[in-house]
Amino acid sequence: MDQFLQMLDLQLTLLVYIVFGYVAYRLKLITDENRPAFMTLLLNVLLPIMVFNSFKNITYDLLKLSFQAIIAASIIYGIIALAVPFIYRAYPNKKAKLLEYATLVNNAGFAGLPLSESMYGQAGGIIASIYLFPHRIYMWTVGINILERGDYPQQVSFRDILLKLLRNPSIVAVFLGLLRGLLEIPFPSFLDRGLAGIAGTVSPLVMIVIGSIIATVDLKGLLEEGVLYYCFIRLLAIPFITLQIMKAMSLDPTLIGVVTIMAGMPAGSTTTILAANYDLDIQFAAKITFVSILMSIITIPLLMAFI
Repeated sequence: MDQFLQMLDLQLTLLVYIVFGYVAYRLKLITDENRPAFMTLLLNVLLPIMVFNSFKNITYDLLKLSFQAIIAASIIYGIIALAVPFIYRAYPNKKAKLLEYATLVNNAGFAGLPLSESMYGQAGGIIASIYLFPHRIYMWTVGINILERGDYPQQVSFRDILLKLLRNPSIVAVFLGLLRGLLEIPFPSFLDRGLAGIAGTVSPLVMIVIGSIIATVDLKGLLEEGVLYYCFIRLLAIPFITLQIMKAMSLDPTLIGVVTIMAGMPAGSTTTILAANYDLDIQFAAKITFVSILMSIITIPLLMAFI
């Protein structure tokens, strides 16, 4: 129950930021033109700084948990990749592609990482950062192949995947953070405080941006059957099964909590962006993103109650 209440309190705090982002968009403080700049700043600067700073006091016990997180993530994404064509086979092709992609590529990187650190502190940030290695690999391989299936030539090579990984600022931050933490490289106190302060802005800003995205959604026919079915699979079935298997294996509670949070994240904002790029159903993509984000405010604390 304590886990539930703690996560519920955290989610309600994040809801305040989401509402702020929604209002900011309606007041044209955030617009469709300037929002990409906010997202670029978050993804390429602020989030990597948070990742780097989380490794400041890393221990070998945390590295062990992180290795287990990679194994867990690889298994989760592998099973999802195999299952989604069957789970959504009853839907029209354009909707099925979006449902498959959004189930595989959730919002673990954009929202799951700061949420894990907010809930579990430095350990949560480290485990979540390492968990994202398989996430990004599947996103750039299986995820893109799902969207291109039958319509576009599939040209994803191992070299392309490796280059994308090495160029990703958050992945670079993991390696630099590991180097700093394991070698115990000291930083001046003012620099430590500055990095910690910047890292603290990530969760509010992420949710403000998400709120501004939600403000663009056409609410007509919001709760259609495909949207609700997606939310059941993505927000409840996948993380709950993951949680029960990890508990049965008597794994570390922090590891279980972080992996459950990451596995229970809603659809990523890239779902709507890529829907436009691949000439798919943009409104449907916006609906599953919007509804899953709102429902996750309740489902994540609910999952925490079972840890």
